[in-house]
Amino acid sequence: MQTNPLSQQREFTKISFRPDLKRFDMDSIDDDLESLLRKRVYDMAGVVPGVKVFYNGERIAIKSFKEYVELFTESRAVPMPVFHQVPYKEQRAIFIYVFHSHRS
Repeated sequence: MQTNPLSQQREFTKISFRPDLKRFDMDSIDDDLESLLRKRVYDMAGVVPGVKVFYNGERIAIKSFKEYVELFTESRAVPMPVFHQVPYKEQRAIFIYVFHSHRS
């Protein structure tokens, strides 16, 4: 009996992106565009639950929307967000700021 090695592997979908540089009159991807594309990959990793996302062969270490939001809040003086998820729909991070006015 011969087994098919592909049948033993898990199913997945691979999406690759290679821009047609000639079409956009470009010789290469500049730093700004690369930064934008990398940001979009991180966005996808943060908002698509249960999907392993890679950028240039490296897995993005974000596994949840909460981890994604924490990328933007860790090093800043902002309050911890309150997370809200609508069943089977989007997730939200709500930041509550309390401002005190000191008038003399």
